[in-house]
Amino acid sequence: MLNLILNENMKIYRRPRTWLLIAAMFVLLFIHAFSYYESVSDYKENTNWKQELTERNEELQEYREKYKNDMSKADIDGINAQIKKNEYYMEHDMSPGKLTQWEYMTDVTEILLFAGILTAIIASDIVASEFSGGTIKLLLIRPVSRTKILLAKYLTTLLFGTAMVALLLTTGYLLGGVLFGFGGMDLPYIYVSPEDQAIHQMTSLENVLISTGVQLIGILIIVTLAFMISAAMRSSALAISVALVSMFVGTGIVGFFLEIGHSWVKYIVFANMDLRMYIEGPIIVEGMTMGFSLIVIAVYYLVFHVFSWFFFAKRDVSA
Repeated sequence: MLNLILNENMKIYRRPRTWLLIAAMFVLLFIHAFSYYESVSDYKENTNWKQELTERNEELQEYREKYKNDMSKADIDGINAQIKKNEYYMEHDMSPGKLTQWEYMTDVTEILLFAGILTAIIASDIVASEFSGGTIKLLLIRPVSRTKILLAKYLTTLLFGTAMVALLLTTGYLLGGVLFGFGGMDLPYIYVSPEDQAIHQMTSLENVLISTGVQLIGILIIVTLAFMISAAMRSSALAISVALVSMFVGTGIVGFFLEIGHSWVKYIVFANMDLRMYIEGPIIVEGMTMGFSLIVIAVYYLVFHVFSWFFFAKRDVSA
């Protein structure tokens, strides 16, 4: 098994396309970092933040009253939560414009999708390319079962994704330290719990760890979906295209049906991947729970693997 994984890693890293994708990810991270810095630089020196938060709350209240009949409960809860947070900031003289390295790291966790997309591209290609290039026969003549070959490819994909996430987080940490100073790990992060609609807080470190964990679950599902598509198709280019389209269309479908009030979307995996909604809301469909979402995610994860194995194990390679 170890030799199979090492062989798969060599295939990935010897391709110029892999390094181009990694370089593109880092370019996007640097662009994001300096865009973020520029967007908040003026706000950092703002001494009228209480007045602006007061005005912002008035705007939110007016908007809520004007459109409350057209908004979902999740939308209304989201507005109420923002109002409560703004009031808390003003009551405790906590300027939300005080930016630190760890506050920036929270934003970095939101763009871990870069690493997820890059890994999904690798996952989409790792099986399909063997068939499109005809090299699958060289693998199958070895005294190793198809199941082990498929498992080695999947584990290699996960190792690659882990490396990309680690590189992104490490680079983000260093960029945040350079731009905002190293520190702020113990500063409070304020949020409103959807359970009691009350203000709660955690440390900035805890917030980053939770955000990272939630993103990793989403990346795992996306990569596993892409891997299944790769196992089902002979064309590498087609597998990559279908995987990427599935990711973005899936999220769009959930948003569309939520807009028109269809609660059955809670059974779609994309509606359950953002587990952070159970910590600070809003919960997109009333009645959803953390346990429900974890079960849905686990079921889809198993189904993706079953189909991956079925497609790969039963495929005819005589052509």
